[in-house]
Amino acid sequence: MYDVMVGNSPLSCWGRPMSWQKAVEVTQEWVKSNEAGFRLADLHGEARRIDFASPHGSFHVTVPEKPGDEWMVWSEDESCVRRLSESLEYMSQPKRELTEILDRAAKVLRGSSAALPQTEGGREEEEEEGRREREKRKMKRMHMTMTWKIQMWILNQLRKNSEHSLIIRCEESAVSADDFFTGQGSAIAVHRLISDLKSLQKSEGKFGITGGPRGDNLFIWDVELSDFDSKTLLYKDLQSYAHTYKRKPVLQLEMKFPKDYPMCPPFVRIVRPRFQFLTGHVTVGGSICMELLTRSGWLSTNDIEGILVQVRAEIMSDPRARLASNPDNEYTEGEARSAFERMVQKYGWSRTK
Repeated sequence: MYDVMVGNSPLSCWGRPMSWQKAVEVTQEWVKSNEAGFRLADLHGEARRIDFASPHGSFHVTVPEKPGDEWMVWSEDESCVRRLSESLEYMSQPKRELTEILDRAAKVLRGSSAALPQTEGGREEEEEEGRREREKRKMKRMHMTMTWKIQMWILNQLRKNSEHSLIIRCEESAVSADDFFTGQGSAIAVHRLISDLKSLQKSEGKFGITGGPRGDNLFIWDVELSDFDSKTLLYKDLQSYAHTYKRKPVLQLEMKFPKDYPMCPPFVRIVRPRFQFLTGHVTVGGSICMELLTRSGWLSTNDIEGILVQVRAEIMSDPRARLASNPDNEYTEGEARSAFERMVQKYGWSRTK
């Protein structure tokens, strides 16, 4: 199950901010001079979005307004998104100009559409769609089987520890709600998060999982996943990533808990490193593609360690899981939430609050 980036499916590219008027002028000049048949389809000034169309495909560009903002390139056509994603490394290079991004997008779309006659292309798309549907059904069966096995393990563990014993451990530990800023969270949420924290601390890195609250905020956690199988592509990529960027060979995650946790699931996303497109059950924005993390698949008996065990297992279940060519370009929360919403809509799952 993957986010295939249809609809609002952004490919983020670092770029130079420019005024909206300047962007329109540059676009108009580019449209006049390009030989690929691309035309200016629409302008959305408030959203700073420019729409392009051609016989080869359509795409949209959102213009950065201030330093630190990004060019956003995406399409409502899944086949166009797949083709554009191949050039993401080029478009992600620092200080890329608008005309350079447009030239590359036009070149990619034009080249791909010209590769086959229209009739052959139609058959190719049908075959590809059929392949994706078969793969989706296969992955869903694997996901349901794995989720059931892991959830049964968690439930068995929870049965060994009654609510009474959890309260006793909470009272005996030096950790308390006074140690954290708890915001508007309910007393139940605070109690449960502290209990989950103690359980995770007692595991001492078991399952390759470490983490805890960010500073004094009990409702935001930073987590690291490590100790992946040395025979996997992901392990090798993490070692290369650590050597190149002087970072630890781990996956850095962020967990944000709702005020009514554990009745509702947390929002879980990868911060860095970036994953290769459509691998590891990681969406294009860095959120995790699991029904468990939606209201549809959530169980209030899931604790934090159990959630992370399942997330780690889900990532490892894909033998193709790899890091992107620009792995140190961290995901933003906006990217992750947008991709999560698209995933929920695609599979008909219920959203978190």
